[in-house]
Amino acid sequence: MGKTNNVESLVNRTTVQGSGAAQSQGFVSHPFSDAAGAYPFANEEGKPVTTKGGQLINTYGADVPDDTIQGNSSGTATCYTHTTPAGHTIEYNDTPGSERIMIRHMNGDGVNIGPDGSIIISGKRRIDKAQEDYFLEVKNGTMKFEGNLTLDVTGDFNVNVGGEYNVNSAKKTEVVKKGPYTRTIAGDDIKTVDGNQTNLVTKGGAHQYLEGLSTIVKGDSRYIVEGHHTEAVSKVLTMTSELEVVLTSPEANIAASNLSVFGDTGTIGGENIIAYVKNIYGVSGDFSARFKAPVFEGDLDGNALTATTAGTSLHQSYPDGSAAPSTYTPSVGNDPEYPVDDTEIDDTATALPTATLLTDYITKSAKGVKIVKVDPNDIQKNNIDLSKKTAGVTNRELTIAEIRRKMRDPAHRDNPEFTALMVSQEKLSAEFANSSPPNVETVEDTSSIIVQGQTVLGNPSPNLTSKRIIV
Repeated sequence: MGKTNNVESLVNRTTVQGSGAAQSQGFVSHPFSDAAGAYPFANEEGKPVTTKGGQLINTYGADVPDDTIQGNSSGTATCYTHTTPAGHTIEYNDTPGSERIMIRHMNGDGVNIGPDGSIIISGKRRIDKAQEDYFLEVKNGTMKFEGNLTLDVTGDFNVNVGGEYNVNSAKKTEVVKKGPYTRTIAGDDIKTVDGNQTNLVTKGGAHQYLEGLSTIVKGDSRYIVEGHHTEAVSKVLTMTSELEVVLTSPEANIAASNLSVFGDTGTIGGENIIAYVKNIYGVSGDFSARFKAPVFEGDLDGNALTATTAGTSLHQSYPDGSAAPSTYTPSVGNDPEYPVDDTEIDDTATALPTATLLTDYITKSAKGVKIVKVDPNDIQKNNIDLSKKTAGVTNRELTIAEIRRKMRDPAHRDNPEFTALMVSQEKLSAEFANSSPPNVETVEDTSSIIVQGQTVLGNPSPNLTSKRIIV
């Protein structure tokens, strides 16, 4: 970069021409500031920065399209203007490029028909009244109300939209005072609620789904019915719990063609329970009353009735005392001939429900406990509520203008979570922290740079005009 030599004495030029106001150029505190102070403030984002001068109607900061020109240039012979002493103006302008008709109030309100035929109407207050019908036909348009808007319709209110119907609101309330509320959707119905949802119906209702339905809850869920409740399933009904299932009722009925009830520990039965079974497998038994079985195979601790009778009938009988009488003749008892059932015992058995078997059944089988995980690590929730992803800067999607306002706060510019998300969404340049333009190779300190304007200040002589010589 070459250096600039000032040929003229700066002292003499200041004496003759006077001194001007210096402006900083190319050096800003951060890339979202504006050294000239031209960018809008946070509450004026999107409003154009207008210059004053000329006879133009006041648009009060409206978002007038850039290609709309009021046309304020005028030639003496081509512009016909009448201005009252108070400042009201009527203008008919034939100047090429500024052809227009303007009616302007002294306060800036008025009507302007511009060179391209655009009509601008501005006023602090406006009232349109049609005694009968009112027709408005627009190809494309925008309506913006910076305050409140109220629509009062005494009859029907019909809205026909050929494309998308989008509503963006901070809060919405709908009240239907008379008649039903009918909604027909020829497609999917998708609703996202970043908060709680409550439905209160004073009468009955019905939900009918002709295909599948999934209800997924992260957290606690309650289903309370005051009355009868029926669940009927045409195929398989599966109920599992990772912790416990509690089923309590004064009366319960369980019936199945194939029933399995087993566990490692617990109790089955009651004081008045009657059990009908085919086989019982156990390591011990305790019967407090009589026990009757057609066939018993194994060992007993004690005497059975038939064994006692047989022992008494078949052994030799002797009178009481140590010596037998001389007249006693010993004899052998008669065999009572108790029937013996030698039918083969049916010892059909199933799998023994050991602790190992039950663990595999619960954790590995197709009928085991289903492990439930809904939105682990809150991935879905954090994609809707952006508070965590932006470290509290915002909880929703931001527009480009809103991001610019956020970035004017140093705390937000230094927030790595917020800036990383905005960069990933391609709403913020990855070079946002670089205060130098990307096409500048070297930047010198401002004290070593001499900036001279080309506009002459004052009325100096030609030989005192500033010059720059690049070496």
